[in-house]
Amino acid sequence: MHLPKFAALAAGKRAREVGPIGCELGDGQVTLVQLETQRDEIRLLACARFGFSDSKELKQLLDRNLRSCGFRSRRVVACLPPERVKLIVVNYKPSPELDEVTQILELLNERVPDSLDECVVDYRKIRSPEGSEEVSVLVAIAREADAVEHLERMRLAGLHADGLEVGALAVSRLAAFACGRARAENALIVNLGEQHSEILILWGRRLILYRSIDCTELGVVERLSEGLGIDRAAAETLLSRSDSDHEAPSGDAGAVTDAAIRRTVAEI
Repeated sequence: MHLPKFAALAAGKRAREVGPIGCELGDGQVTLVQLETQRDEIRLLACARFGFSDSKELKQLLDRNLRSCGFRSRRVVACLPPERVKLIVVNYKPSPELDEVTQILELLNERVPDSLDECVVDYRKIRSPEGSEEVSVLVAIAREADAVEHLERMRLAGLHADGLEVGALAVSRLAAFACGRARAENALIVNLGEQHSEILILWGRRLILYRSIDCTELGVVERLSEGLGIDRAAAETLLSRSDSDHEAPSGDAGAVTDAAIRRTVAEI
């Protein structure tokens, strides 16, 4: 028996970490993704996406997909629907008399119409220009009632929420982690959504720019639908195929078809 070899295997097992399930629960559709890390690698452990008509069907389909798709545990970190989260950039000059949180809240009281007593607020620092005396932060604001309602929906569906996340920041953290492992210096992230999209720029692990833009997934689907004279469902399928990394075997007609689809979608 070679004890060092068994010790190394045990250490390898301990080094593997499985995170909670990322859950995007919308009106009639849910997306689930779970990753695991081991040493310097990130691996997709399981994923699923499906529609549902009511809370009863949601619970049934969740149970089925969690069992059949290889998910581990029912712990989730969920994103509030984008329309229920307001993201704004706040700039302030540090004061020796006030702490950071107090200064941010005072500025938010001037810019947010809702009472902050009824809101959930979180923030993340953004890199400020060199030589600037101001500090920039990206602030996420949601109504407390919306957050509680979302958590309750997940509880009734049989999920255990570790916390709520902001979609754009979750994407930026994943990219920062992945780029950090690849020793990349910076990254441009485009998070394409149905109603609005977001652009983020990372420098190492630091978020240095955030912008919300009007280019949306829905707009791309509608343009494809009009340009090709097809219905929305067919346009969504076409867009999905054009974004696929699947490669058909060499000489297969499917390879030609997929290449033509990608060119057509890009031109439109």
